[in-house]
Amino acid sequence: MSRFPLVRYQAEKDLPEYLQPGEARQIINAAAGSRQGARDQLFLDLLLQTGIRISEALRTTPGDLTWLNRQPVLWIRKGKGGKTRQVSLPARIAAELLEYQRQHQLRPGDRFFPITRQRFKGC
Repeated sequence: MSRFPLVRYQAEKDLPEYLQPGEARQIINAAAGSRQGARDQLFLDLLLQTGIRISEALRTTPGDLTWLNRQPVLWIRKGKGGKTRQVSLPARIAAELLEYQRQHQLRPGDRFFPITRQRFKGC
């Protein structure tokens, strides 16, 4: 008998499907028709560009936006497992978040997206 038993190959279980860039753009553009179109477009763009979870994005505040080596970074506080991590942020998204903060006069602790996860699912 071999010291290394044979292991049967198991086919990959359902792999996630990814959006093509054009499909992602269609979703973001469709949000423009909502009552809070600018907010919703920014929210969806943030999700798609960073890969953060919905609940993490909903907790994002202007105080979570910072720079590291002149690159925008978003602090994710109390993410999955209650851990804190940094996520690289495209410069365009960082600029849009800062402009949104300015337009809505958000303080560092105010949430960018003051809606609940359940409310977002209903949009």
